[in-house]
Amino acid sequence: MPLTTAYLALGSNVGPRLKQMRSALQLLDKQGIPTLAAAPVYENRAIGMGEADPFLNTVIKVQSKFDPEALLERCLAVEVRLRRVRSEVWAPRTVKKRKLNSN
Repeated sequence: MPLTTAYLALGSNVGPRLKQMRSALQLLDKQGIPTLAAAPVYENRAIGMGEADPFLNTVIKVQSKFDPEALLERCLAVEVRLRRVRSEVWAPRTVKKRKLNSN
């Protein structure tokens, strides 16, 4: 299967934001989704979320052998591995602290 280029948005506004984003990149790589390039990380206020903490955001360019649905499944698996909690729309994007294994 040929490789496809995709762009993924990453953001974090709770806890050690940059560390969480780096953990997500490591896990994506382990899922067979290597990062080819990344935009600069920037901080912005949480629009539509009241008094939520500001976000760190970036966009990454990846290459994948997966079709769009399989790519999404792997991205969601990374969120599960990082123990993301989805409480409601426009809520902080919580990822619980977790030490990554070398596996």
